[in-house]
Amino acid sequence: MTTNKNTIKGYPRRIESRISETKFQELLTLLSKSQNQTMSSLIRDILSKRKVTITTYDRSLDFVLEELSQIHQQINAIGVNVNAYSDQIDPLSALQIDPPELSSFLVRNSRLTSR
Repeated sequence: MTTNKNTIKGYPRRIESRISETKFQELLTLLSKSQNQTMSSLIRDILSKRKVTITTYDRSLDFVLEELSQIHQQINAIGVNVNAYSDQIDPLSALQIDPPELSSFLVRNSRLTSR
């Protein structure tokens, strides 16, 4: 007994149908915008009432997204500069002491300086 490759996939029954050119063009448009690879998989999803995800792309947002990307890079650069300046200003940050250890560090150093 020979097995069909579609039977292996879990689709043992074949159905054929005819549709109008208008419906076919609608399905082609839907296929080009969906994540389905073949017309058969698109039609199976429609018939089994699964969600068909449509991906749209708005070219008018290209400029806005490019500007936002540049603004993000500039803000990131400003943050790097602020961190560099704060390291220069804060002498304790140069010692790289964690906040829990800071109080014990200050106590030890105040005893050394008071002598």
